[in-house]
Amino acid sequence: MFRLTPPAHSVRKLALRLFREEQAKNPNLQGLSAAQKRIVVEKTFEKLSRNEMAALRQRAITWKLNESYGAVDEKKDVTKSRSKLTAYELFFKEQLSNPSIATIKSPRLLEKKLFAIFNTLPEETKKELERRAEEMSQSGYSKGFFSQKSTPQQAKRIIAKSPAQKQAPIKTALPKSNKNKNQANKKPKKAQPSPYNVFVREQMARVQHVPPKERMKIIATKWKAYKAQGVDSKGPAPSAGAGSRVKAKT
Repeated sequence: MFRLTPPAHSVRKLALRLFREEQAKNPNLQGLSAAQKRIVVEKTFEKLSRNEMAALRQRAITWKLNESYGAVDEKKDVTKSRSKLTAYELFFKEQLSNPSIATIKSPRLLEKKLFAIFNTLPEETKKELERRAEEMSQSGYSKGFFSQKSTPQQAKRIIAKSPAQKQAPIKTALPKSNKNKNQANKKPKKAQPSPYNVFVREQMARVQHVPPKERMKIIATKWKAYKAQGVDSKGPAPSAGAGSRVKAKT
């Protein structure tokens, strides 16, 4: 006899897979990266109540059977309905009108803060949220619960972000790669020429009539004579007049 129901451990994996599918288009997760979405979805999955988990597992089994046997009944296609409202989604929706939450513009920070608050709620409060979410799901109110039509104006500004605003927040500190790039683009400070180089540059214009091989010899002789006068080679560069006096002595 064929086994139509997967083992318990497989059902849990299948339920998590279906839960990820159902949360893929959750507007509250659109501003997060793929890794952040995975973390939030898995944490929310672990926080599901017993009734929510049982309903999710049942939908997962039906989904798997439809996938395996090629069922095309759209009324039973659980990936299209997504009408199940969780306690966290109800909590998230209601907190959007909270003045202290309305000041948060980043979807990532908003999700992080509300998820942390939800985890600290008393069990009685969570059970009440679960009860209300279950009632709203049965009444069909959860369908389009997070649509822009039913979302307050303040929630629209948070959820309907432009592509540029969905990018990761700008860090104040530059990454190492940018620092290295900026350092590479910096022009090195120009070193001060030595007195000898200044002397050579000044004297080179005076020995243009001399063959190239003899020019440096003449300039070196003049430099030795200039140093012999007691002038420190690290001192100020000699002027053209000083060079002419050296030439006169030689």
